[in-house]
Amino acid sequence: MSSDVLIVFVRYPRVGKVKTRMTKSEFSPSPLNIEQASILYYSFLKDLILRFQTAVYCAEGNFDLLVMLGGALPEEKEPFEKQFSLNPQQVELLPFGVEDLGKLMEQSFRDCAQKGYKKMVLIGSDVPQLKMEQIHQAFVHLDDVSMVIGPDNGGGMYLVGCSQPLGLMEEGIVWGQGIDREEVLKRCDEQSTTYQLLSEEIDMDTSEDLAFWYDGLHQFPGELESQKKDCPNTMLFLQQLFYDLRK
Repeated sequence: MSSDVLIVFVRYPRVGKVKTRMTKSEFSPSPLNIEQASILYYSFLKDLILRFQTAVYCAEGNFDLLVMLGGALPEEKEPFEKQFSLNPQQVELLPFGVEDLGKLMEQSFRDCAQKGYKKMVLIGSDVPQLKMEQIHQAFVHLDDVSMVIGPDNGGGMYLVGCSQPLGLMEEGIVWGQGIDREEVLKRCDEQSTTYQLLSEEIDMDTSEDLAFWYDGLHQFPGELESQKKDCPNTMLFLQQLFYDLRK
């Protein structure tokens, strides 16, 4: 057991239950259908989990991997593990009926601290482009500060890390409306909690986010090739998606 743990919050890739904003015209100018949204989200998971699982096996990451699975029935846990080459100790089910993201994150931090972890970094599943270097940076920063935050382009957070449960996100934060990062930082300041911000990343929440990220990669050939290597499933899906939309 490592002293560090990377927690990944994911949802079971059920058709019609994932990436729903991408299927609605009020959020996405070129909405996907529910099957496309499910395939895209599966691609996100495949790329992210493989990247971090490989790091664990190679001792490159020097951390344990814990996937917190939401929206899954108990009997779906084992098939999910096999599908993503995870062992049973690496997957835990998020409780049904608890919708407050802050409570779920704080409980995950408490549970991991009780298991003996000294540094805990939690990410979402909408940043398939996230690199190992950013995860390493987060753990390193926790040697000097109490909290690490990865800001996304929509006012939220793609990463939250701490060296001990802080309870800052437990109550009263509105999630998914672009104001949660501001509120968390405000609470850090009020409670004199030291923190470090990482570089901003695009949270793939709408089809517009997808297009912005994908088109931006083509301006930097080196980064494009890097993402083809790191995110093969996501890049293959997007290549076909945008070819079909723009032909």
